[in-house]
Amino acid sequence: MVNELTNPNLEIKINDWIIPNPILVPPGTIGFTNSLIKRALRSGVGGVFTDPISQSKNEEIENPTTVAITGGFITTRQKNSLNITELKDEIINLNDDLRRVIVSIDSKQKLNQIKKIISSFENLPIGGFNIIFNNEKQYKEKAEDNIEKKRSLFEELRNVTKKTIIVSFQYDEREIKKIGKICEETGINAIVINVAPDGMLINIENRIPILSSKNGKIIGESVKPIGVNTIYFLYKEVNIPLIVCGGIMTGEDAIEYILAGATGVQIDAGLSNGFSIFVEIQNSIFRYLKNHNLNSVTEIIGGVHG
Repeated sequence: MVNELTNPNLEIKINDWIIPNPILVPPGTIGFTNSLIKRALRSGVGGVFTDPISQSKNEEIENPTTVAITGGFITTRQKNSLNITELKDEIINLNDDLRRVIVSIDSKQKLNQIKKIISSFENLPIGGFNIIFNNEKQYKEKAEDNIEKKRSLFEELRNVTKKTIIVSFQYDEREIKKIGKICEETGINAIVINVAPDGMLINIENRIPILSSKNGKIIGESVKPIGVNTIYFLYKEVNIPLIVCGGIMTGEDAIEYILAGATGVQIDAGLSNGFSIFVEIQNSIFRYLKNHNLNSVTEIIGGVHG
């Protein structure tokens, strides 16, 4: 029961990464500059995942890149790919706020390059590292090869740093339950599930795809049931924290995900309503806990499982 003299605690802990609330900014959402990260942290965010460091060049994509649809958007918005110096120059002066920052790294580069990136930030007081995977080439491999490659990579990375390591996957990653268990076994500290199905729109008069890239990712409230379903079942399979990005537009959406099993919630499409969404979600979680006489947000993680 809640102590009448105290307010509910929204703090969450993932390994040694301790942040004031479970509301997170995913890579490629607000930009990577010092001022934007500070603004997000002052607007009610618990932690920020940076744009990814990668050797890949940013692609120039013609408009339209984002189109509104019922229940969200379909977008080809590309995440900025940064180099080590670009990101370090922006975040190094965040001072105490650095502990709330997770440095993101694109997994589509050689292991030695990933190790170099980690080593470059190891001595900064950041919260940890986020290794981003996507499904671009995985279907060309046998499922067991896909799993064993990830096991080998996770073991290598765990030996490189003592900081928190988080890995990000698409919701439809093959063998996600098995990979989740491998994350546990190799010392990975948390998993991010990104819920953004592929989609396409067609101009029926011109008979061409509306997006310049032909297809894109669906984001927004319409994908939330997919995400809740994914988190609900994955929570029962793994014993490490889960973070989700997918259709969180309100505080109620965030609470629903937390009850399904998410420790952290990343806000993407919800930012179409402005930075005020962060404090709105924070206040909704706070009120929910208080109305249910609970001391901490950790008391409702996985609450639907009984």
